Amino acid sequence: MVSIKAEKLGYKVYSRYIAQNLQHVEQIKLSIDKLADLKTRAIDDIKASNELGHIYKAGSNDEPMSYEKAHQYFSMGAEKGDQEAQTQLGIMFEKGQFVKCDYEKAIEWYQKAANQGYPEAQSHLGRMYYEGKGIEKDEVKGIEWLVLASRNGFMQAKHFIDEINRSKQKSLSKEEQPTKAVYKPKESDQKTNTAFSCNNVTGIPQAECEALVNFYHRTSGDNWDNNEGWLQTNQPCHWYGTECENNSITKLDLWKNQLSGTILDLSALTQLRTLSLSNNQLSGTIPDLSALTQLQALSLSRNNFCHNPNINYEKWNSRIEEYQYPACE
Repeated sequence: MVSIKAEKLGYKVYSRYIAQNLQHVEQIKLSIDKLADLKTRAIDDIKASNELGHIYKAGSNDEPMSYEKAHQYFSMGAEKGDQEAQTQLGIMFEKGQFVKCDYEKAIEWYQKAANQGYPEAQSHLGRMYYEGKGIEKDEVKGIEWLVLASRNGFMQAKHFIDEINRSKQKSLSKEEQPTKAVYKPKESDQKTNTAFSCNNVTGIPQAECEALVNFYHRTSGDNWDNNEGWLQTNQPCHWYGTECENNSITKLDLWKNQLSGTILDLSALTQLRTLSLSNNQLSGTIPDLSALTQLQALSLSRNNFCHNPNINYEKWNSRIEEYQYPACE
């Protein structure tokens, strides 16, 4: 049977088929080994328990989503005073994930992490105060926490403040003069995305992080429809649209997300298997992706790209199982 199949597919194609399957089996083994290692270390290692919490909260190819297990692992770190774990528990109580929706409990965990200076928790706490969720409504106190979170570099807090300002302006009648904005961030008030450092990221090599940061800036990341996590946390594997395996980025899926600008060098993402950037406003020439030897699925259609006549695309995209290119004018 093997010789017949090899003859039918062609020896080269069949060899690639065997290599890919062996590689897939090895990746599964590594993933299983990594999970086993994390579970062994979780009791004494907060970093390990938090990573497991994120894995089960989001789900993966190896482990199905389980809010119950996510709650279990985040609780380990939260009880030990870890800010990230406390914030994640707050989110789960606010959204009713595994546990019953309980705003007061959410505020309790947000407060603990916020008091330790954790920007994401400060932002959530400010929002709860401003909206009066689980606590007496206090817009002034809410703004204070949101401003603090914004100054500490959490961009979603700034976006929320901007929304408050826009809402207040819209509510004014035509006869009224515009009132002073609730808060207008100054350059000195916040750590902007341009100041983000990859020195302390976890989960992927620094070179991959720097490639993602460059990609974010070149594609106007601040204006994406969804940029949750990007340049806000030190865990790129949990940034919107990314997936990781074996400590490397394997998927970048930002389909229809208001990306604009150009793409240059992605060669540092050597383990990338899926790149989906369709339905955006990207422009310039399609970059040479020949360094991404693991790429299996590529979608760049419905942008303003065009081919670079100096790049032999067919030489490297022939190994990609699925790809879509935009038509050039």
